[in-house]
Formats: sequence, C-alpha cells, structure tokens
Amino acid sequence: MPTVTDITRCHGAPRARHVVIDDMPWRAVPLGVLKELDIKPGDDVEFDVLENLIDEMEPRLARARALALIGYRERCAAEVTSKLAAEGYSSAAARCVVEDLQAIGLIDDTRFAEARARTLLEIKGLGRARALREMSASGLDREHALRALDASAPQDGELRRAALAARRMARTSDTVNSLARRLVRKGYDVSAALQAARDHVGTDSGVHNEFGWNGPDAPTGGHDAPEE
Repeated sequence: MPTVTDITRCHGAPRARHVVIDDMPWRAVPLGVLKELDIKPGDDVEFDVLENLIDEMEPRLARARALALIGYRERCAAEVTSKLAAEGYSSAAARCVVEDLQAIGLIDDTRFAEARARTLLEIKGLGRARALREMSASGLDREHALRALDASAPQDGELRRAALAARRMARTSDTVNSLARRLVRKGYDVSAALQAARDHVGTDSGVHNEFGWNGPDAPTGGHDAPEE
C-alpha cells in the first residue's frame, strides 16, 4: 500500500502543503484540508479513498476560506479565485465557490470596481491611467474597471482633477516641469498634467520645448514611471 513519506511546504503558498507518497511528489493540498485528513508521514493510504476525501472536503473548506478573504476586505472574483488556487484548491473547487458567492451577491465585480475607483481617485488622488493599472493589477477585468472610472472620473474631467491634485501636491520650489512630472506619475495624462502645472506655477518658470517640457527636466518613463 502506498505510504506518505513526507509533507512539505509549498514554495510561495504558505497555506498549502505538498504530499509526498513513496518518495514521489503527489499533489499540493490546502492546509485546511490536510488538517481535516489528519495524515502524517508514515501513514498508509489508498489513492482512490484519499482523492475522494479531498474532493468531498474541498468545496466546504474553499467556501470558508473565500468567506474569510472577503470578510477582511471586498475582492473581485478573479482575485478570490486566484488566491484559492494559490492555496492548493483545485480550479474546479475555486470556480464553483466563487460562482456561488457571486450568485448570492457576496462577490460583485461591479460593486468592487466602483468602490476601488472611489478609493484610488478620491482618497489616493490618482489619475485615470494609474487607477486603471492598479485596478487591473487587483484582477479586475478592463471592462468593469473602465465603467467604474467613467462613472467616477469621466475623461473630460481629467484637467479639473489634475488641477485639484496640483494644488495638493505643489511645493514652493516647484517648476512647471517638476510638478507636471509628479502629476504624470500619479496617473494624469501628460496634457492635463502640464496644463494644471502651468496654471498653478505659472508659465514664466522656464522655457518649454515644443512638447511642453523644459529640456533636461523632461520626465522619463512616461505614464509608467514609479511614483516619487
């Protein structure tokens, strides 16, 4: 009969363990499932029985884990699915749990997108471009992200928002270029950032080239430059 010869940590997945059977890696198992199975090195196992037990336990424990994740803070469907998979839950179990929580409204990508957009735009003061990048990084699809951004921060209001951000961010030593560069790094488009900086600092703080930037002080990295 096959024997569990080791149970090891999974690299990059602290809530999962690799089960080694007869000195051969078998599969990653979520830590919660492993605790309920109560198996340890030296135990004899039957593959079919073990697989069936895991299949029975996974949906219940995956649901409990998903509820814990969204209880801590709201998350989009893709993020919850990704986290469950990273913890060793099968893709089928993760998908079923997330679909069930979506059906009863506990996971709602539209609601998440709207709340995330307000946080990034109103509290963090980011421009649309950077807000979109951060929303995408959280797993939210582009369609939901853009819809929420359009509702909270229409494109035609970018200059007004950049002007408000310029007043908050301005330093006494700022030139048009230095302030505009920081606005671009916050995610405001170049034209809005430059106009807002000119309006705040004044157009006599330097001679600008035909692109609006003053020679050696011109920004590098464009929209994707890291925030200072």
